[in-house]
Amino acid sequence: MFTACGKMARVVSFKLAPGDDLEAGLIAVCERYQLQNGVILSAFGSLQNAIVKNVISIPTVKYNAGYGEPTELEGPIELLGASGVICHTDEGKILPHIHILLSDRNANGFGGHLCPGTKVQITVEGAIAEFEGINMRKLMDHERNILIFRPEQL
Repeated sequence: MFTACGKMARVVSFKLAPGDDLEAGLIAVCERYQLQNGVILSAFGSLQNAIVKNVISIPTVKYNAGYGEPTELEGPIELLGASGVICHTDEGKILPHIHILLSDRNANGFGGHLCPGTKVQITVEGAIAEFEGINMRKLMDHERNILIFRPEQL
């Protein structure tokens, strides 16, 4: 287990425009305010499409699981919520880890790990909180060859 304790330093609100890429838009908000350590407090709106991936069984890898191939859901689709952490590499690249909850026009629910290419339909609005006292690092896990979240006390 890895933990770190800090406090919320500031909150940044945002409104994304039609056609914006959801992940790229959230990264742009963080870059504009030099926010590298934080959490998505709230995000909701409508999407043209949603590209997500979900965990699947992979018996040949560590933990016997990993992400499957991305699935694209056609819209318009409602973004009920997004949650996740705002992390960064040691080089300063912002790498959020975001999961989204969705519903279609028939109120069927979907969700998963947000992938690039998910586009805003009308708007996505929300807020991101910046942490003080916590370093939200992404480090390479050489066993799995992926970047993993590792919070550290500042």
